[in-house]
Amino acid sequence: MIKRLMPLLMAFGLFIVVAAIFFYPQLQGQRMIQSDILMHKGMSHESAVFKENTGDQALWTNSMFGGMPTYQVSLADNGNLISKVHWIFAYLVGYPMGMILIGMFSFFILTRVLELEFWISIIGAIGFALTSNNIILIEAGHNTKVVAVYLLGITTAGILHAFKKNWLEGSIIFAFGLGYNIYINHPQMTYYFGLTLLILGGIFLYEYWKEGTIKKFIKPALSLIVAALLAASAQTCGLWTTYEYSKSSMRGAPILTTQNAETSSSAVEGLDWQYAMQWSNGFIDVMAGFIPGIAGGGSQEPVSTNSETYQAFRQAGLDLGRNPKASLYWGALPFTSGPAYFGSVFLFFFLLGMLLKNTRFKWWIGASVLLTLMLSMGKNLEWFNRIFFDYFPVFNKFRAPSSITSVTSFFIPLLAVITISDIIMGKVDRKELIAKGKIALGVVGGVCLFFAFMGPNFFDFTSLGDARLASQYRINTNALVADRQSLMNSDSLRTLGLILVAAGAVWAWTKQMINEKVLLALLGILIIYDMWSIDRRYVTEENFAPATQYEQNFTPRQADQQILADPDLHYRVMDYTTSPFQDAKPAYFHKLIGGYHGAKLQRANDLIERHISQGNQAVLNMLNMKYQIINNGGQVIAQRNPGALGNAWFVSNIQNVNSAQEEIDALNGLDPSNRAIVHSEFADYIAGLTLNKNGTIQLMEYSPNTLVYKSNSNSEQLAIFSEMWYEPGWEVSIDDQPLDHIRANYALRALRVPAGQHTITFDFRPKSYTAGKTISMTGSLLIFAGLGFLFYNRYQDFQQMPPPGKPVEKPAKPKPRATTARKKKKKKK
Repeated sequence: MIKRLMPLLMAFGLFIVVAAIFFYPQLQGQRMIQSDILMHKGMSHESAVFKENTGDQALWTNSMFGGMPTYQVSLADNGNLISKVHWIFAYLVGYPMGMILIGMFSFFILTRVLELEFWISIIGAIGFALTSNNIILIEAGHNTKVVAVYLLGITTAGILHAFKKNWLEGSIIFAFGLGYNIYINHPQMTYYFGLTLLILGGIFLYEYWKEGTIKKFIKPALSLIVAALLAASAQTCGLWTTYEYSKSSMRGAPILTTQNAETSSSAVEGLDWQYAMQWSNGFIDVMAGFIPGIAGGGSQEPVSTNSETYQAFRQAGLDLGRNPKASLYWGALPFTSGPAYFGSVFLFFFLLGMLLKNTRFKWWIGASVLLTLMLSMGKNLEWFNRIFFDYFPVFNKFRAPSSITSVTSFFIPLLAVITISDIIMGKVDRKELIAKGKIALGVVGGVCLFFAFMGPNFFDFTSLGDARLASQYRINTNALVADRQSLMNSDSLRTLGLILVAAGAVWAWTKQMINEKVLLALLGILIIYDMWSIDRRYVTEENFAPATQYEQNFTPRQADQQILADPDLHYRVMDYTTSPFQDAKPAYFHKLIGGYHGAKLQRANDLIERHISQGNQAVLNMLNMKYQIINNGGQVIAQRNPGALGNAWFVSNIQNVNSAQEEIDALNGLDPSNRAIVHSEFADYIAGLTLNKNGTIQLMEYSPNTLVYKSNSNSEQLAIFSEMWYEPGWEVSIDDQPLDHIRANYALRALRVPAGQHTITFDFRPKSYTAGKTISMTGSLLIFAGLGFLFYNRYQDFQQMPPPGKPVEKPAKPKPRATTARKKKKKKK
């Protein structure tokens, strides 16, 4: 048994070694510093503490934007048992090692399903996992995006196996791969990959129709559809809650009738075009997938002490530190951590595969690469992207079109390893290989030579940030231009050199100057060196820190400690020492009015754009902003806001409005302590209510999911609560009797409270979570049952296989009959 498993164990062992070497500081107990993960730790801290103390899942958090569901923050307990598999990589192995192991295992499974040459399967899996685009995203903390892309291998394996080999086995693999992908919860990457599957489905349909076997298409197609539904059912809890929340978020239907800001989504279905397209690739950014430094690399690109940029900064009296970095990036993006580089060697064999006549799946992969690159250009290819943005369902819910190159980084290595495997296994005619190889080499070589020597004549190499450097720091920006030109030249020649060596190795093999083993070794070294060397520009041991140093990111300042000493159960804070609506780290300590999230509640976003950003203190007061943190002469201090209205209060009069626009406009000049703005949709609720403001209302118990108040008044009152209005899931009761509540002041909750002493309870119990969790558990159990069936069948087949090295016994040839032998002797005579 062990002997039969040795090849797989060896491959997995190599993957673990590569992951351990690349991220070796993790083995030393250090932690990777990822900006987005620091943000996430801040925004999810309240939920994590609640889970640790009670064992329950926080479904609501007040950590950001006055309160929001945790569905897109930290919904860990959702019933999906696939989470147990992910626990192995995320927590037992730990990130970031666990991430690239997922990538290598997933891609390796795909190559084995495609029956590629064994060693190129290993090389391809390592190369794909180390694709610089993925590694740079890991450095930035886009963990869910990277894992979603890494899982495309096993997802694709299921589809191809279903159509080409066994529809049932393939569907089971697909259900698990897609289910895992959906569980990771990066719907943007899953959606983009789904667009490419439309191309694959069309190609398969055409092929079966052309062969007159359309019935053979129906069974795997239907089984994969069922598998996709099963995969989705395993994540019903996450999908249902997200769908429900999306209607009230920035990604949902418009609330307001006019648009007040460029980045607003108030008046459009989904996201505003300008907001969604801010991160759009330019032509030069697309070319960086082939030549990594062609657009200057990253906004913090490593520079040598001999560079002109370094010298220019020194002359300006600025120290770039022990490992100098500067903003050499000059492409179309606002800024970037580094290029979406796919690998020079991979791209050469990708192009060669497209040119060769019989390369498998080349039309699907080639069309997918073209589609994703065109979509990545966003507003810089507006005529094309407008079609998808305006007419494709859900497409306009996503921002940053450049991120689709993460899907491109899966397809280019895939066709490259298919091509290399076909060459090694003798599936390509050598004459055709030499002829098409010359064309591929001519194309890529010509591109490299053009940018190396002619590029400076066609580009100005300037960036929008250069003017700021020149005016603010008196930097000679000609130095930046010179280093950008130098980087384009050197990386163009680097790409050319790698491709020449790769092409030369294949040519030597066709001339029988080297054998397959030497060719594999050379290509493996080239591919891994290509990726590794670019990765190390952006991820080194400096990206890690000892655990004690890492935790210093969450050490409270004196101002934080002063606020935390307040015994009040629940209040909010505005931190002006950072960008208040672009930073979630302060949420580690405080319940913020600001924060950072790409899908905040639409009403919260409207308040920010139209009132808070305009300095409307009344809105901050009604949101119970008890403290603000500011810089005062270089010292961070906490200031108390005497106008904060507390957790709840009674009002003396109501102003009725007839539209959402009137509702939000009425907040200008509002005294929220006395007057409430109520939309006409709630006219029946407030009918007959006569207000005579008296009495008290006070918060007695606080937890993310439950708020308990005590009220005491001589007459019926309208209570306003400093909590964000979100209709699905919030249930209110007075003395355990369920009642309705309404919206007031555009974004807050309001409730009719009868005279006397009462206990008011708000509970967040979304049915989408409770029912969805049950469905998720059932769906994931069915997927694991399918995997059990698959493994059992494979085990039975495995048992019947001969051990490695033992020849397969062939049936003995029948001995010739004597009569036949005598006839032959007579003929000889």
